[in-house]
Amino acid sequence: MADPNPSYKLLLPLLRRHRKAVIVFVAVILTSLAIEGLGVGAVISMLDAWGDGGIVDRIPILSELRSQVNALTLTQRVRLVAMVLLAVVVADSVLQYAKNMLSLRLSISVDAELKSAFIKQVYAVSLRYINQQSSSHLASMLLAETTQAARLLFLIATIVASLVVLAMYAIIMLAISWKLTLLATGLLCIFAIPSRLLVPVSKLNSAGGAIVASRKQLYAITSESLTSVKLAHLYSQEQARIRLVNEAANDYLHDLQMSDENVCRTKPLLNIFAVVGLVSLLVAGSFFAESGDDSWLASTSVFLLIVFRLLGPATALNTSHAQLANLFPSFVSVHNFLNRADKPYTRSGNIKCKDLKNGIQFDNVSFRYDEQGEPALRNLSFEIPYGKKTAIVGASGSGKSTIINLLARLYDPDEGVIRADSIDLRELETNSWRQGIAVVSQENLLFHSSVLENLKYSRPNATDEEAFAAAKLAQIDDFVQQLPNGYDTIIGDQGILISGGQRQRLAIARALIADPKFLIMDEATSALDSETERLIQESVELYTKGRTALISAHRLSTVRDADNIIVLSNGSIVEQGTHIELMAYESHYKQLVQAQNAPSSTSC
Repeated sequence: MADPNPSYKLLLPLLRRHRKAVIVFVAVILTSLAIEGLGVGAVISMLDAWGDGGIVDRIPILSELRSQVNALTLTQRVRLVAMVLLAVVVADSVLQYAKNMLSLRLSISVDAELKSAFIKQVYAVSLRYINQQSSSHLASMLLAETTQAARLLFLIATIVASLVVLAMYAIIMLAISWKLTLLATGLLCIFAIPSRLLVPVSKLNSAGGAIVASRKQLYAITSESLTSVKLAHLYSQEQARIRLVNEAANDYLHDLQMSDENVCRTKPLLNIFAVVGLVSLLVAGSFFAESGDDSWLASTSVFLLIVFRLLGPATALNTSHAQLANLFPSFVSVHNFLNRADKPYTRSGNIKCKDLKNGIQFDNVSFRYDEQGEPALRNLSFEIPYGKKTAIVGASGSGKSTIINLLARLYDPDEGVIRADSIDLRELETNSWRQGIAVVSQENLLFHSSVLENLKYSRPNATDEEAFAAAKLAQIDDFVQQLPNGYDTIIGDQGILISGGQRQRLAIARALIADPKFLIMDEATSALDSETERLIQESVELYTKGRTALISAHRLSTVRDADNIIVLSNGSIVEQGTHIELMAYESHYKQLVQAQNAPSSTSC
């Protein structure tokens, strides 16, 4: 586990941002203590009649109150004390409710703030960093660990309140009898020894870390199982998946049970301590009376009343360490994600991208996904001219998708520069650049929402008519019209309720709605049949006329009409030219074309 001390640096800024709530919370605690003090004073004044003023004499602040009370009859005193106690109980109950609600709302507010900071961080860091993380791990931190971290505030508030209550009553107890106070303190220390023996600190810390680990594992396995239902059916792995989820759930619940048992083990001890302590204090009070303390009964009665009142705060403090041990690992986990210094952030410049008049240039660009791995691109230099259609072709793994990822600013080059209109992409404002481009990939994400909502994702302010027009260009309008609710039909998670080709056409339509200055198509028609592909090509050709376009394709028939074809192999450019130029000699491109056009042989 990381060093927890720096993690408090996260807590302090959060508290500062919620300083008003914290101040009100402290004010409520102080008011509650003042009211409780009034109630204790009333009880002391009543019991003082039994002991010739012994208690009041020890607490000067009550002397004036006694002189006022002495003027009353016994009946009036009893009525006054009863009214004061009733008022104290009601007021204290209201203040306790206010304190708990303030703590809860502060915790919820911080929870929301942590979740917001977390998701902002996810979208702020580079995709290279995110790809190194498990999506289920990130989901666990966002949904569960942030809530646990925020609960830490509620717990700290409870501890602070308990300590303040204990401090106030400790002063009163010392004023009543320092001997009984020392005895009570000694009994508490004796109680703490078996409590710590039953539940050592190391065991508490271990239990807290185990809960976080098993919770993350449960999230991971559950997420995998929910997204692989189809695969499990295909390979008859349903029971195996059910078993994995059950095992992960049982491990998590077992860790929770162990943690709760750690708290439960100390509660019987506290009950025993309460009885033994009260009896010991009562006996000690009578013993002190033999030394001439003639107000021992009143003193001891008030003392026992205070000790009984302290059982609640004492219990809270006794269980607080176990709760801290459970919550703190979550706090550290969230803190580490939000504050790691070595996370690569996506750099954004401050130059607005207005037009794309001079095309895009790659200047000796190299890139690798893993710092220790092989380069995906090696010293690439080429140009994507303005208003032209450029194609990149090559075998799988040649670097086509990597070029597109760099153009979309999902990654930045390790070496070299990519320029748009002679400006380094890293100097452009990232959002303004991305708003001017549209990418259609082979695998496109669709959402569990309507067809229309999926279409408008690229440009939410687009009109319905613009969405319909894009759908027609993508050859999907006829199909959508036949759906039960037309464009309002829900297509399921990842578009599971429609075919792969239909999902691809929706993705193409979504890109066209964005009205991009620069259209990028990465194997965008690979999932389509030949006739649909031909129709979409014709539509896209009309759409991109006069626009800058980059087409990445494995199926070479889709790039024959490109103004320039760049042929990649192992992350490097081996040749480039038009289709006619490249077919005029024994080029690498010609070999690829001939291989695709060769009739496939089958055997039985």
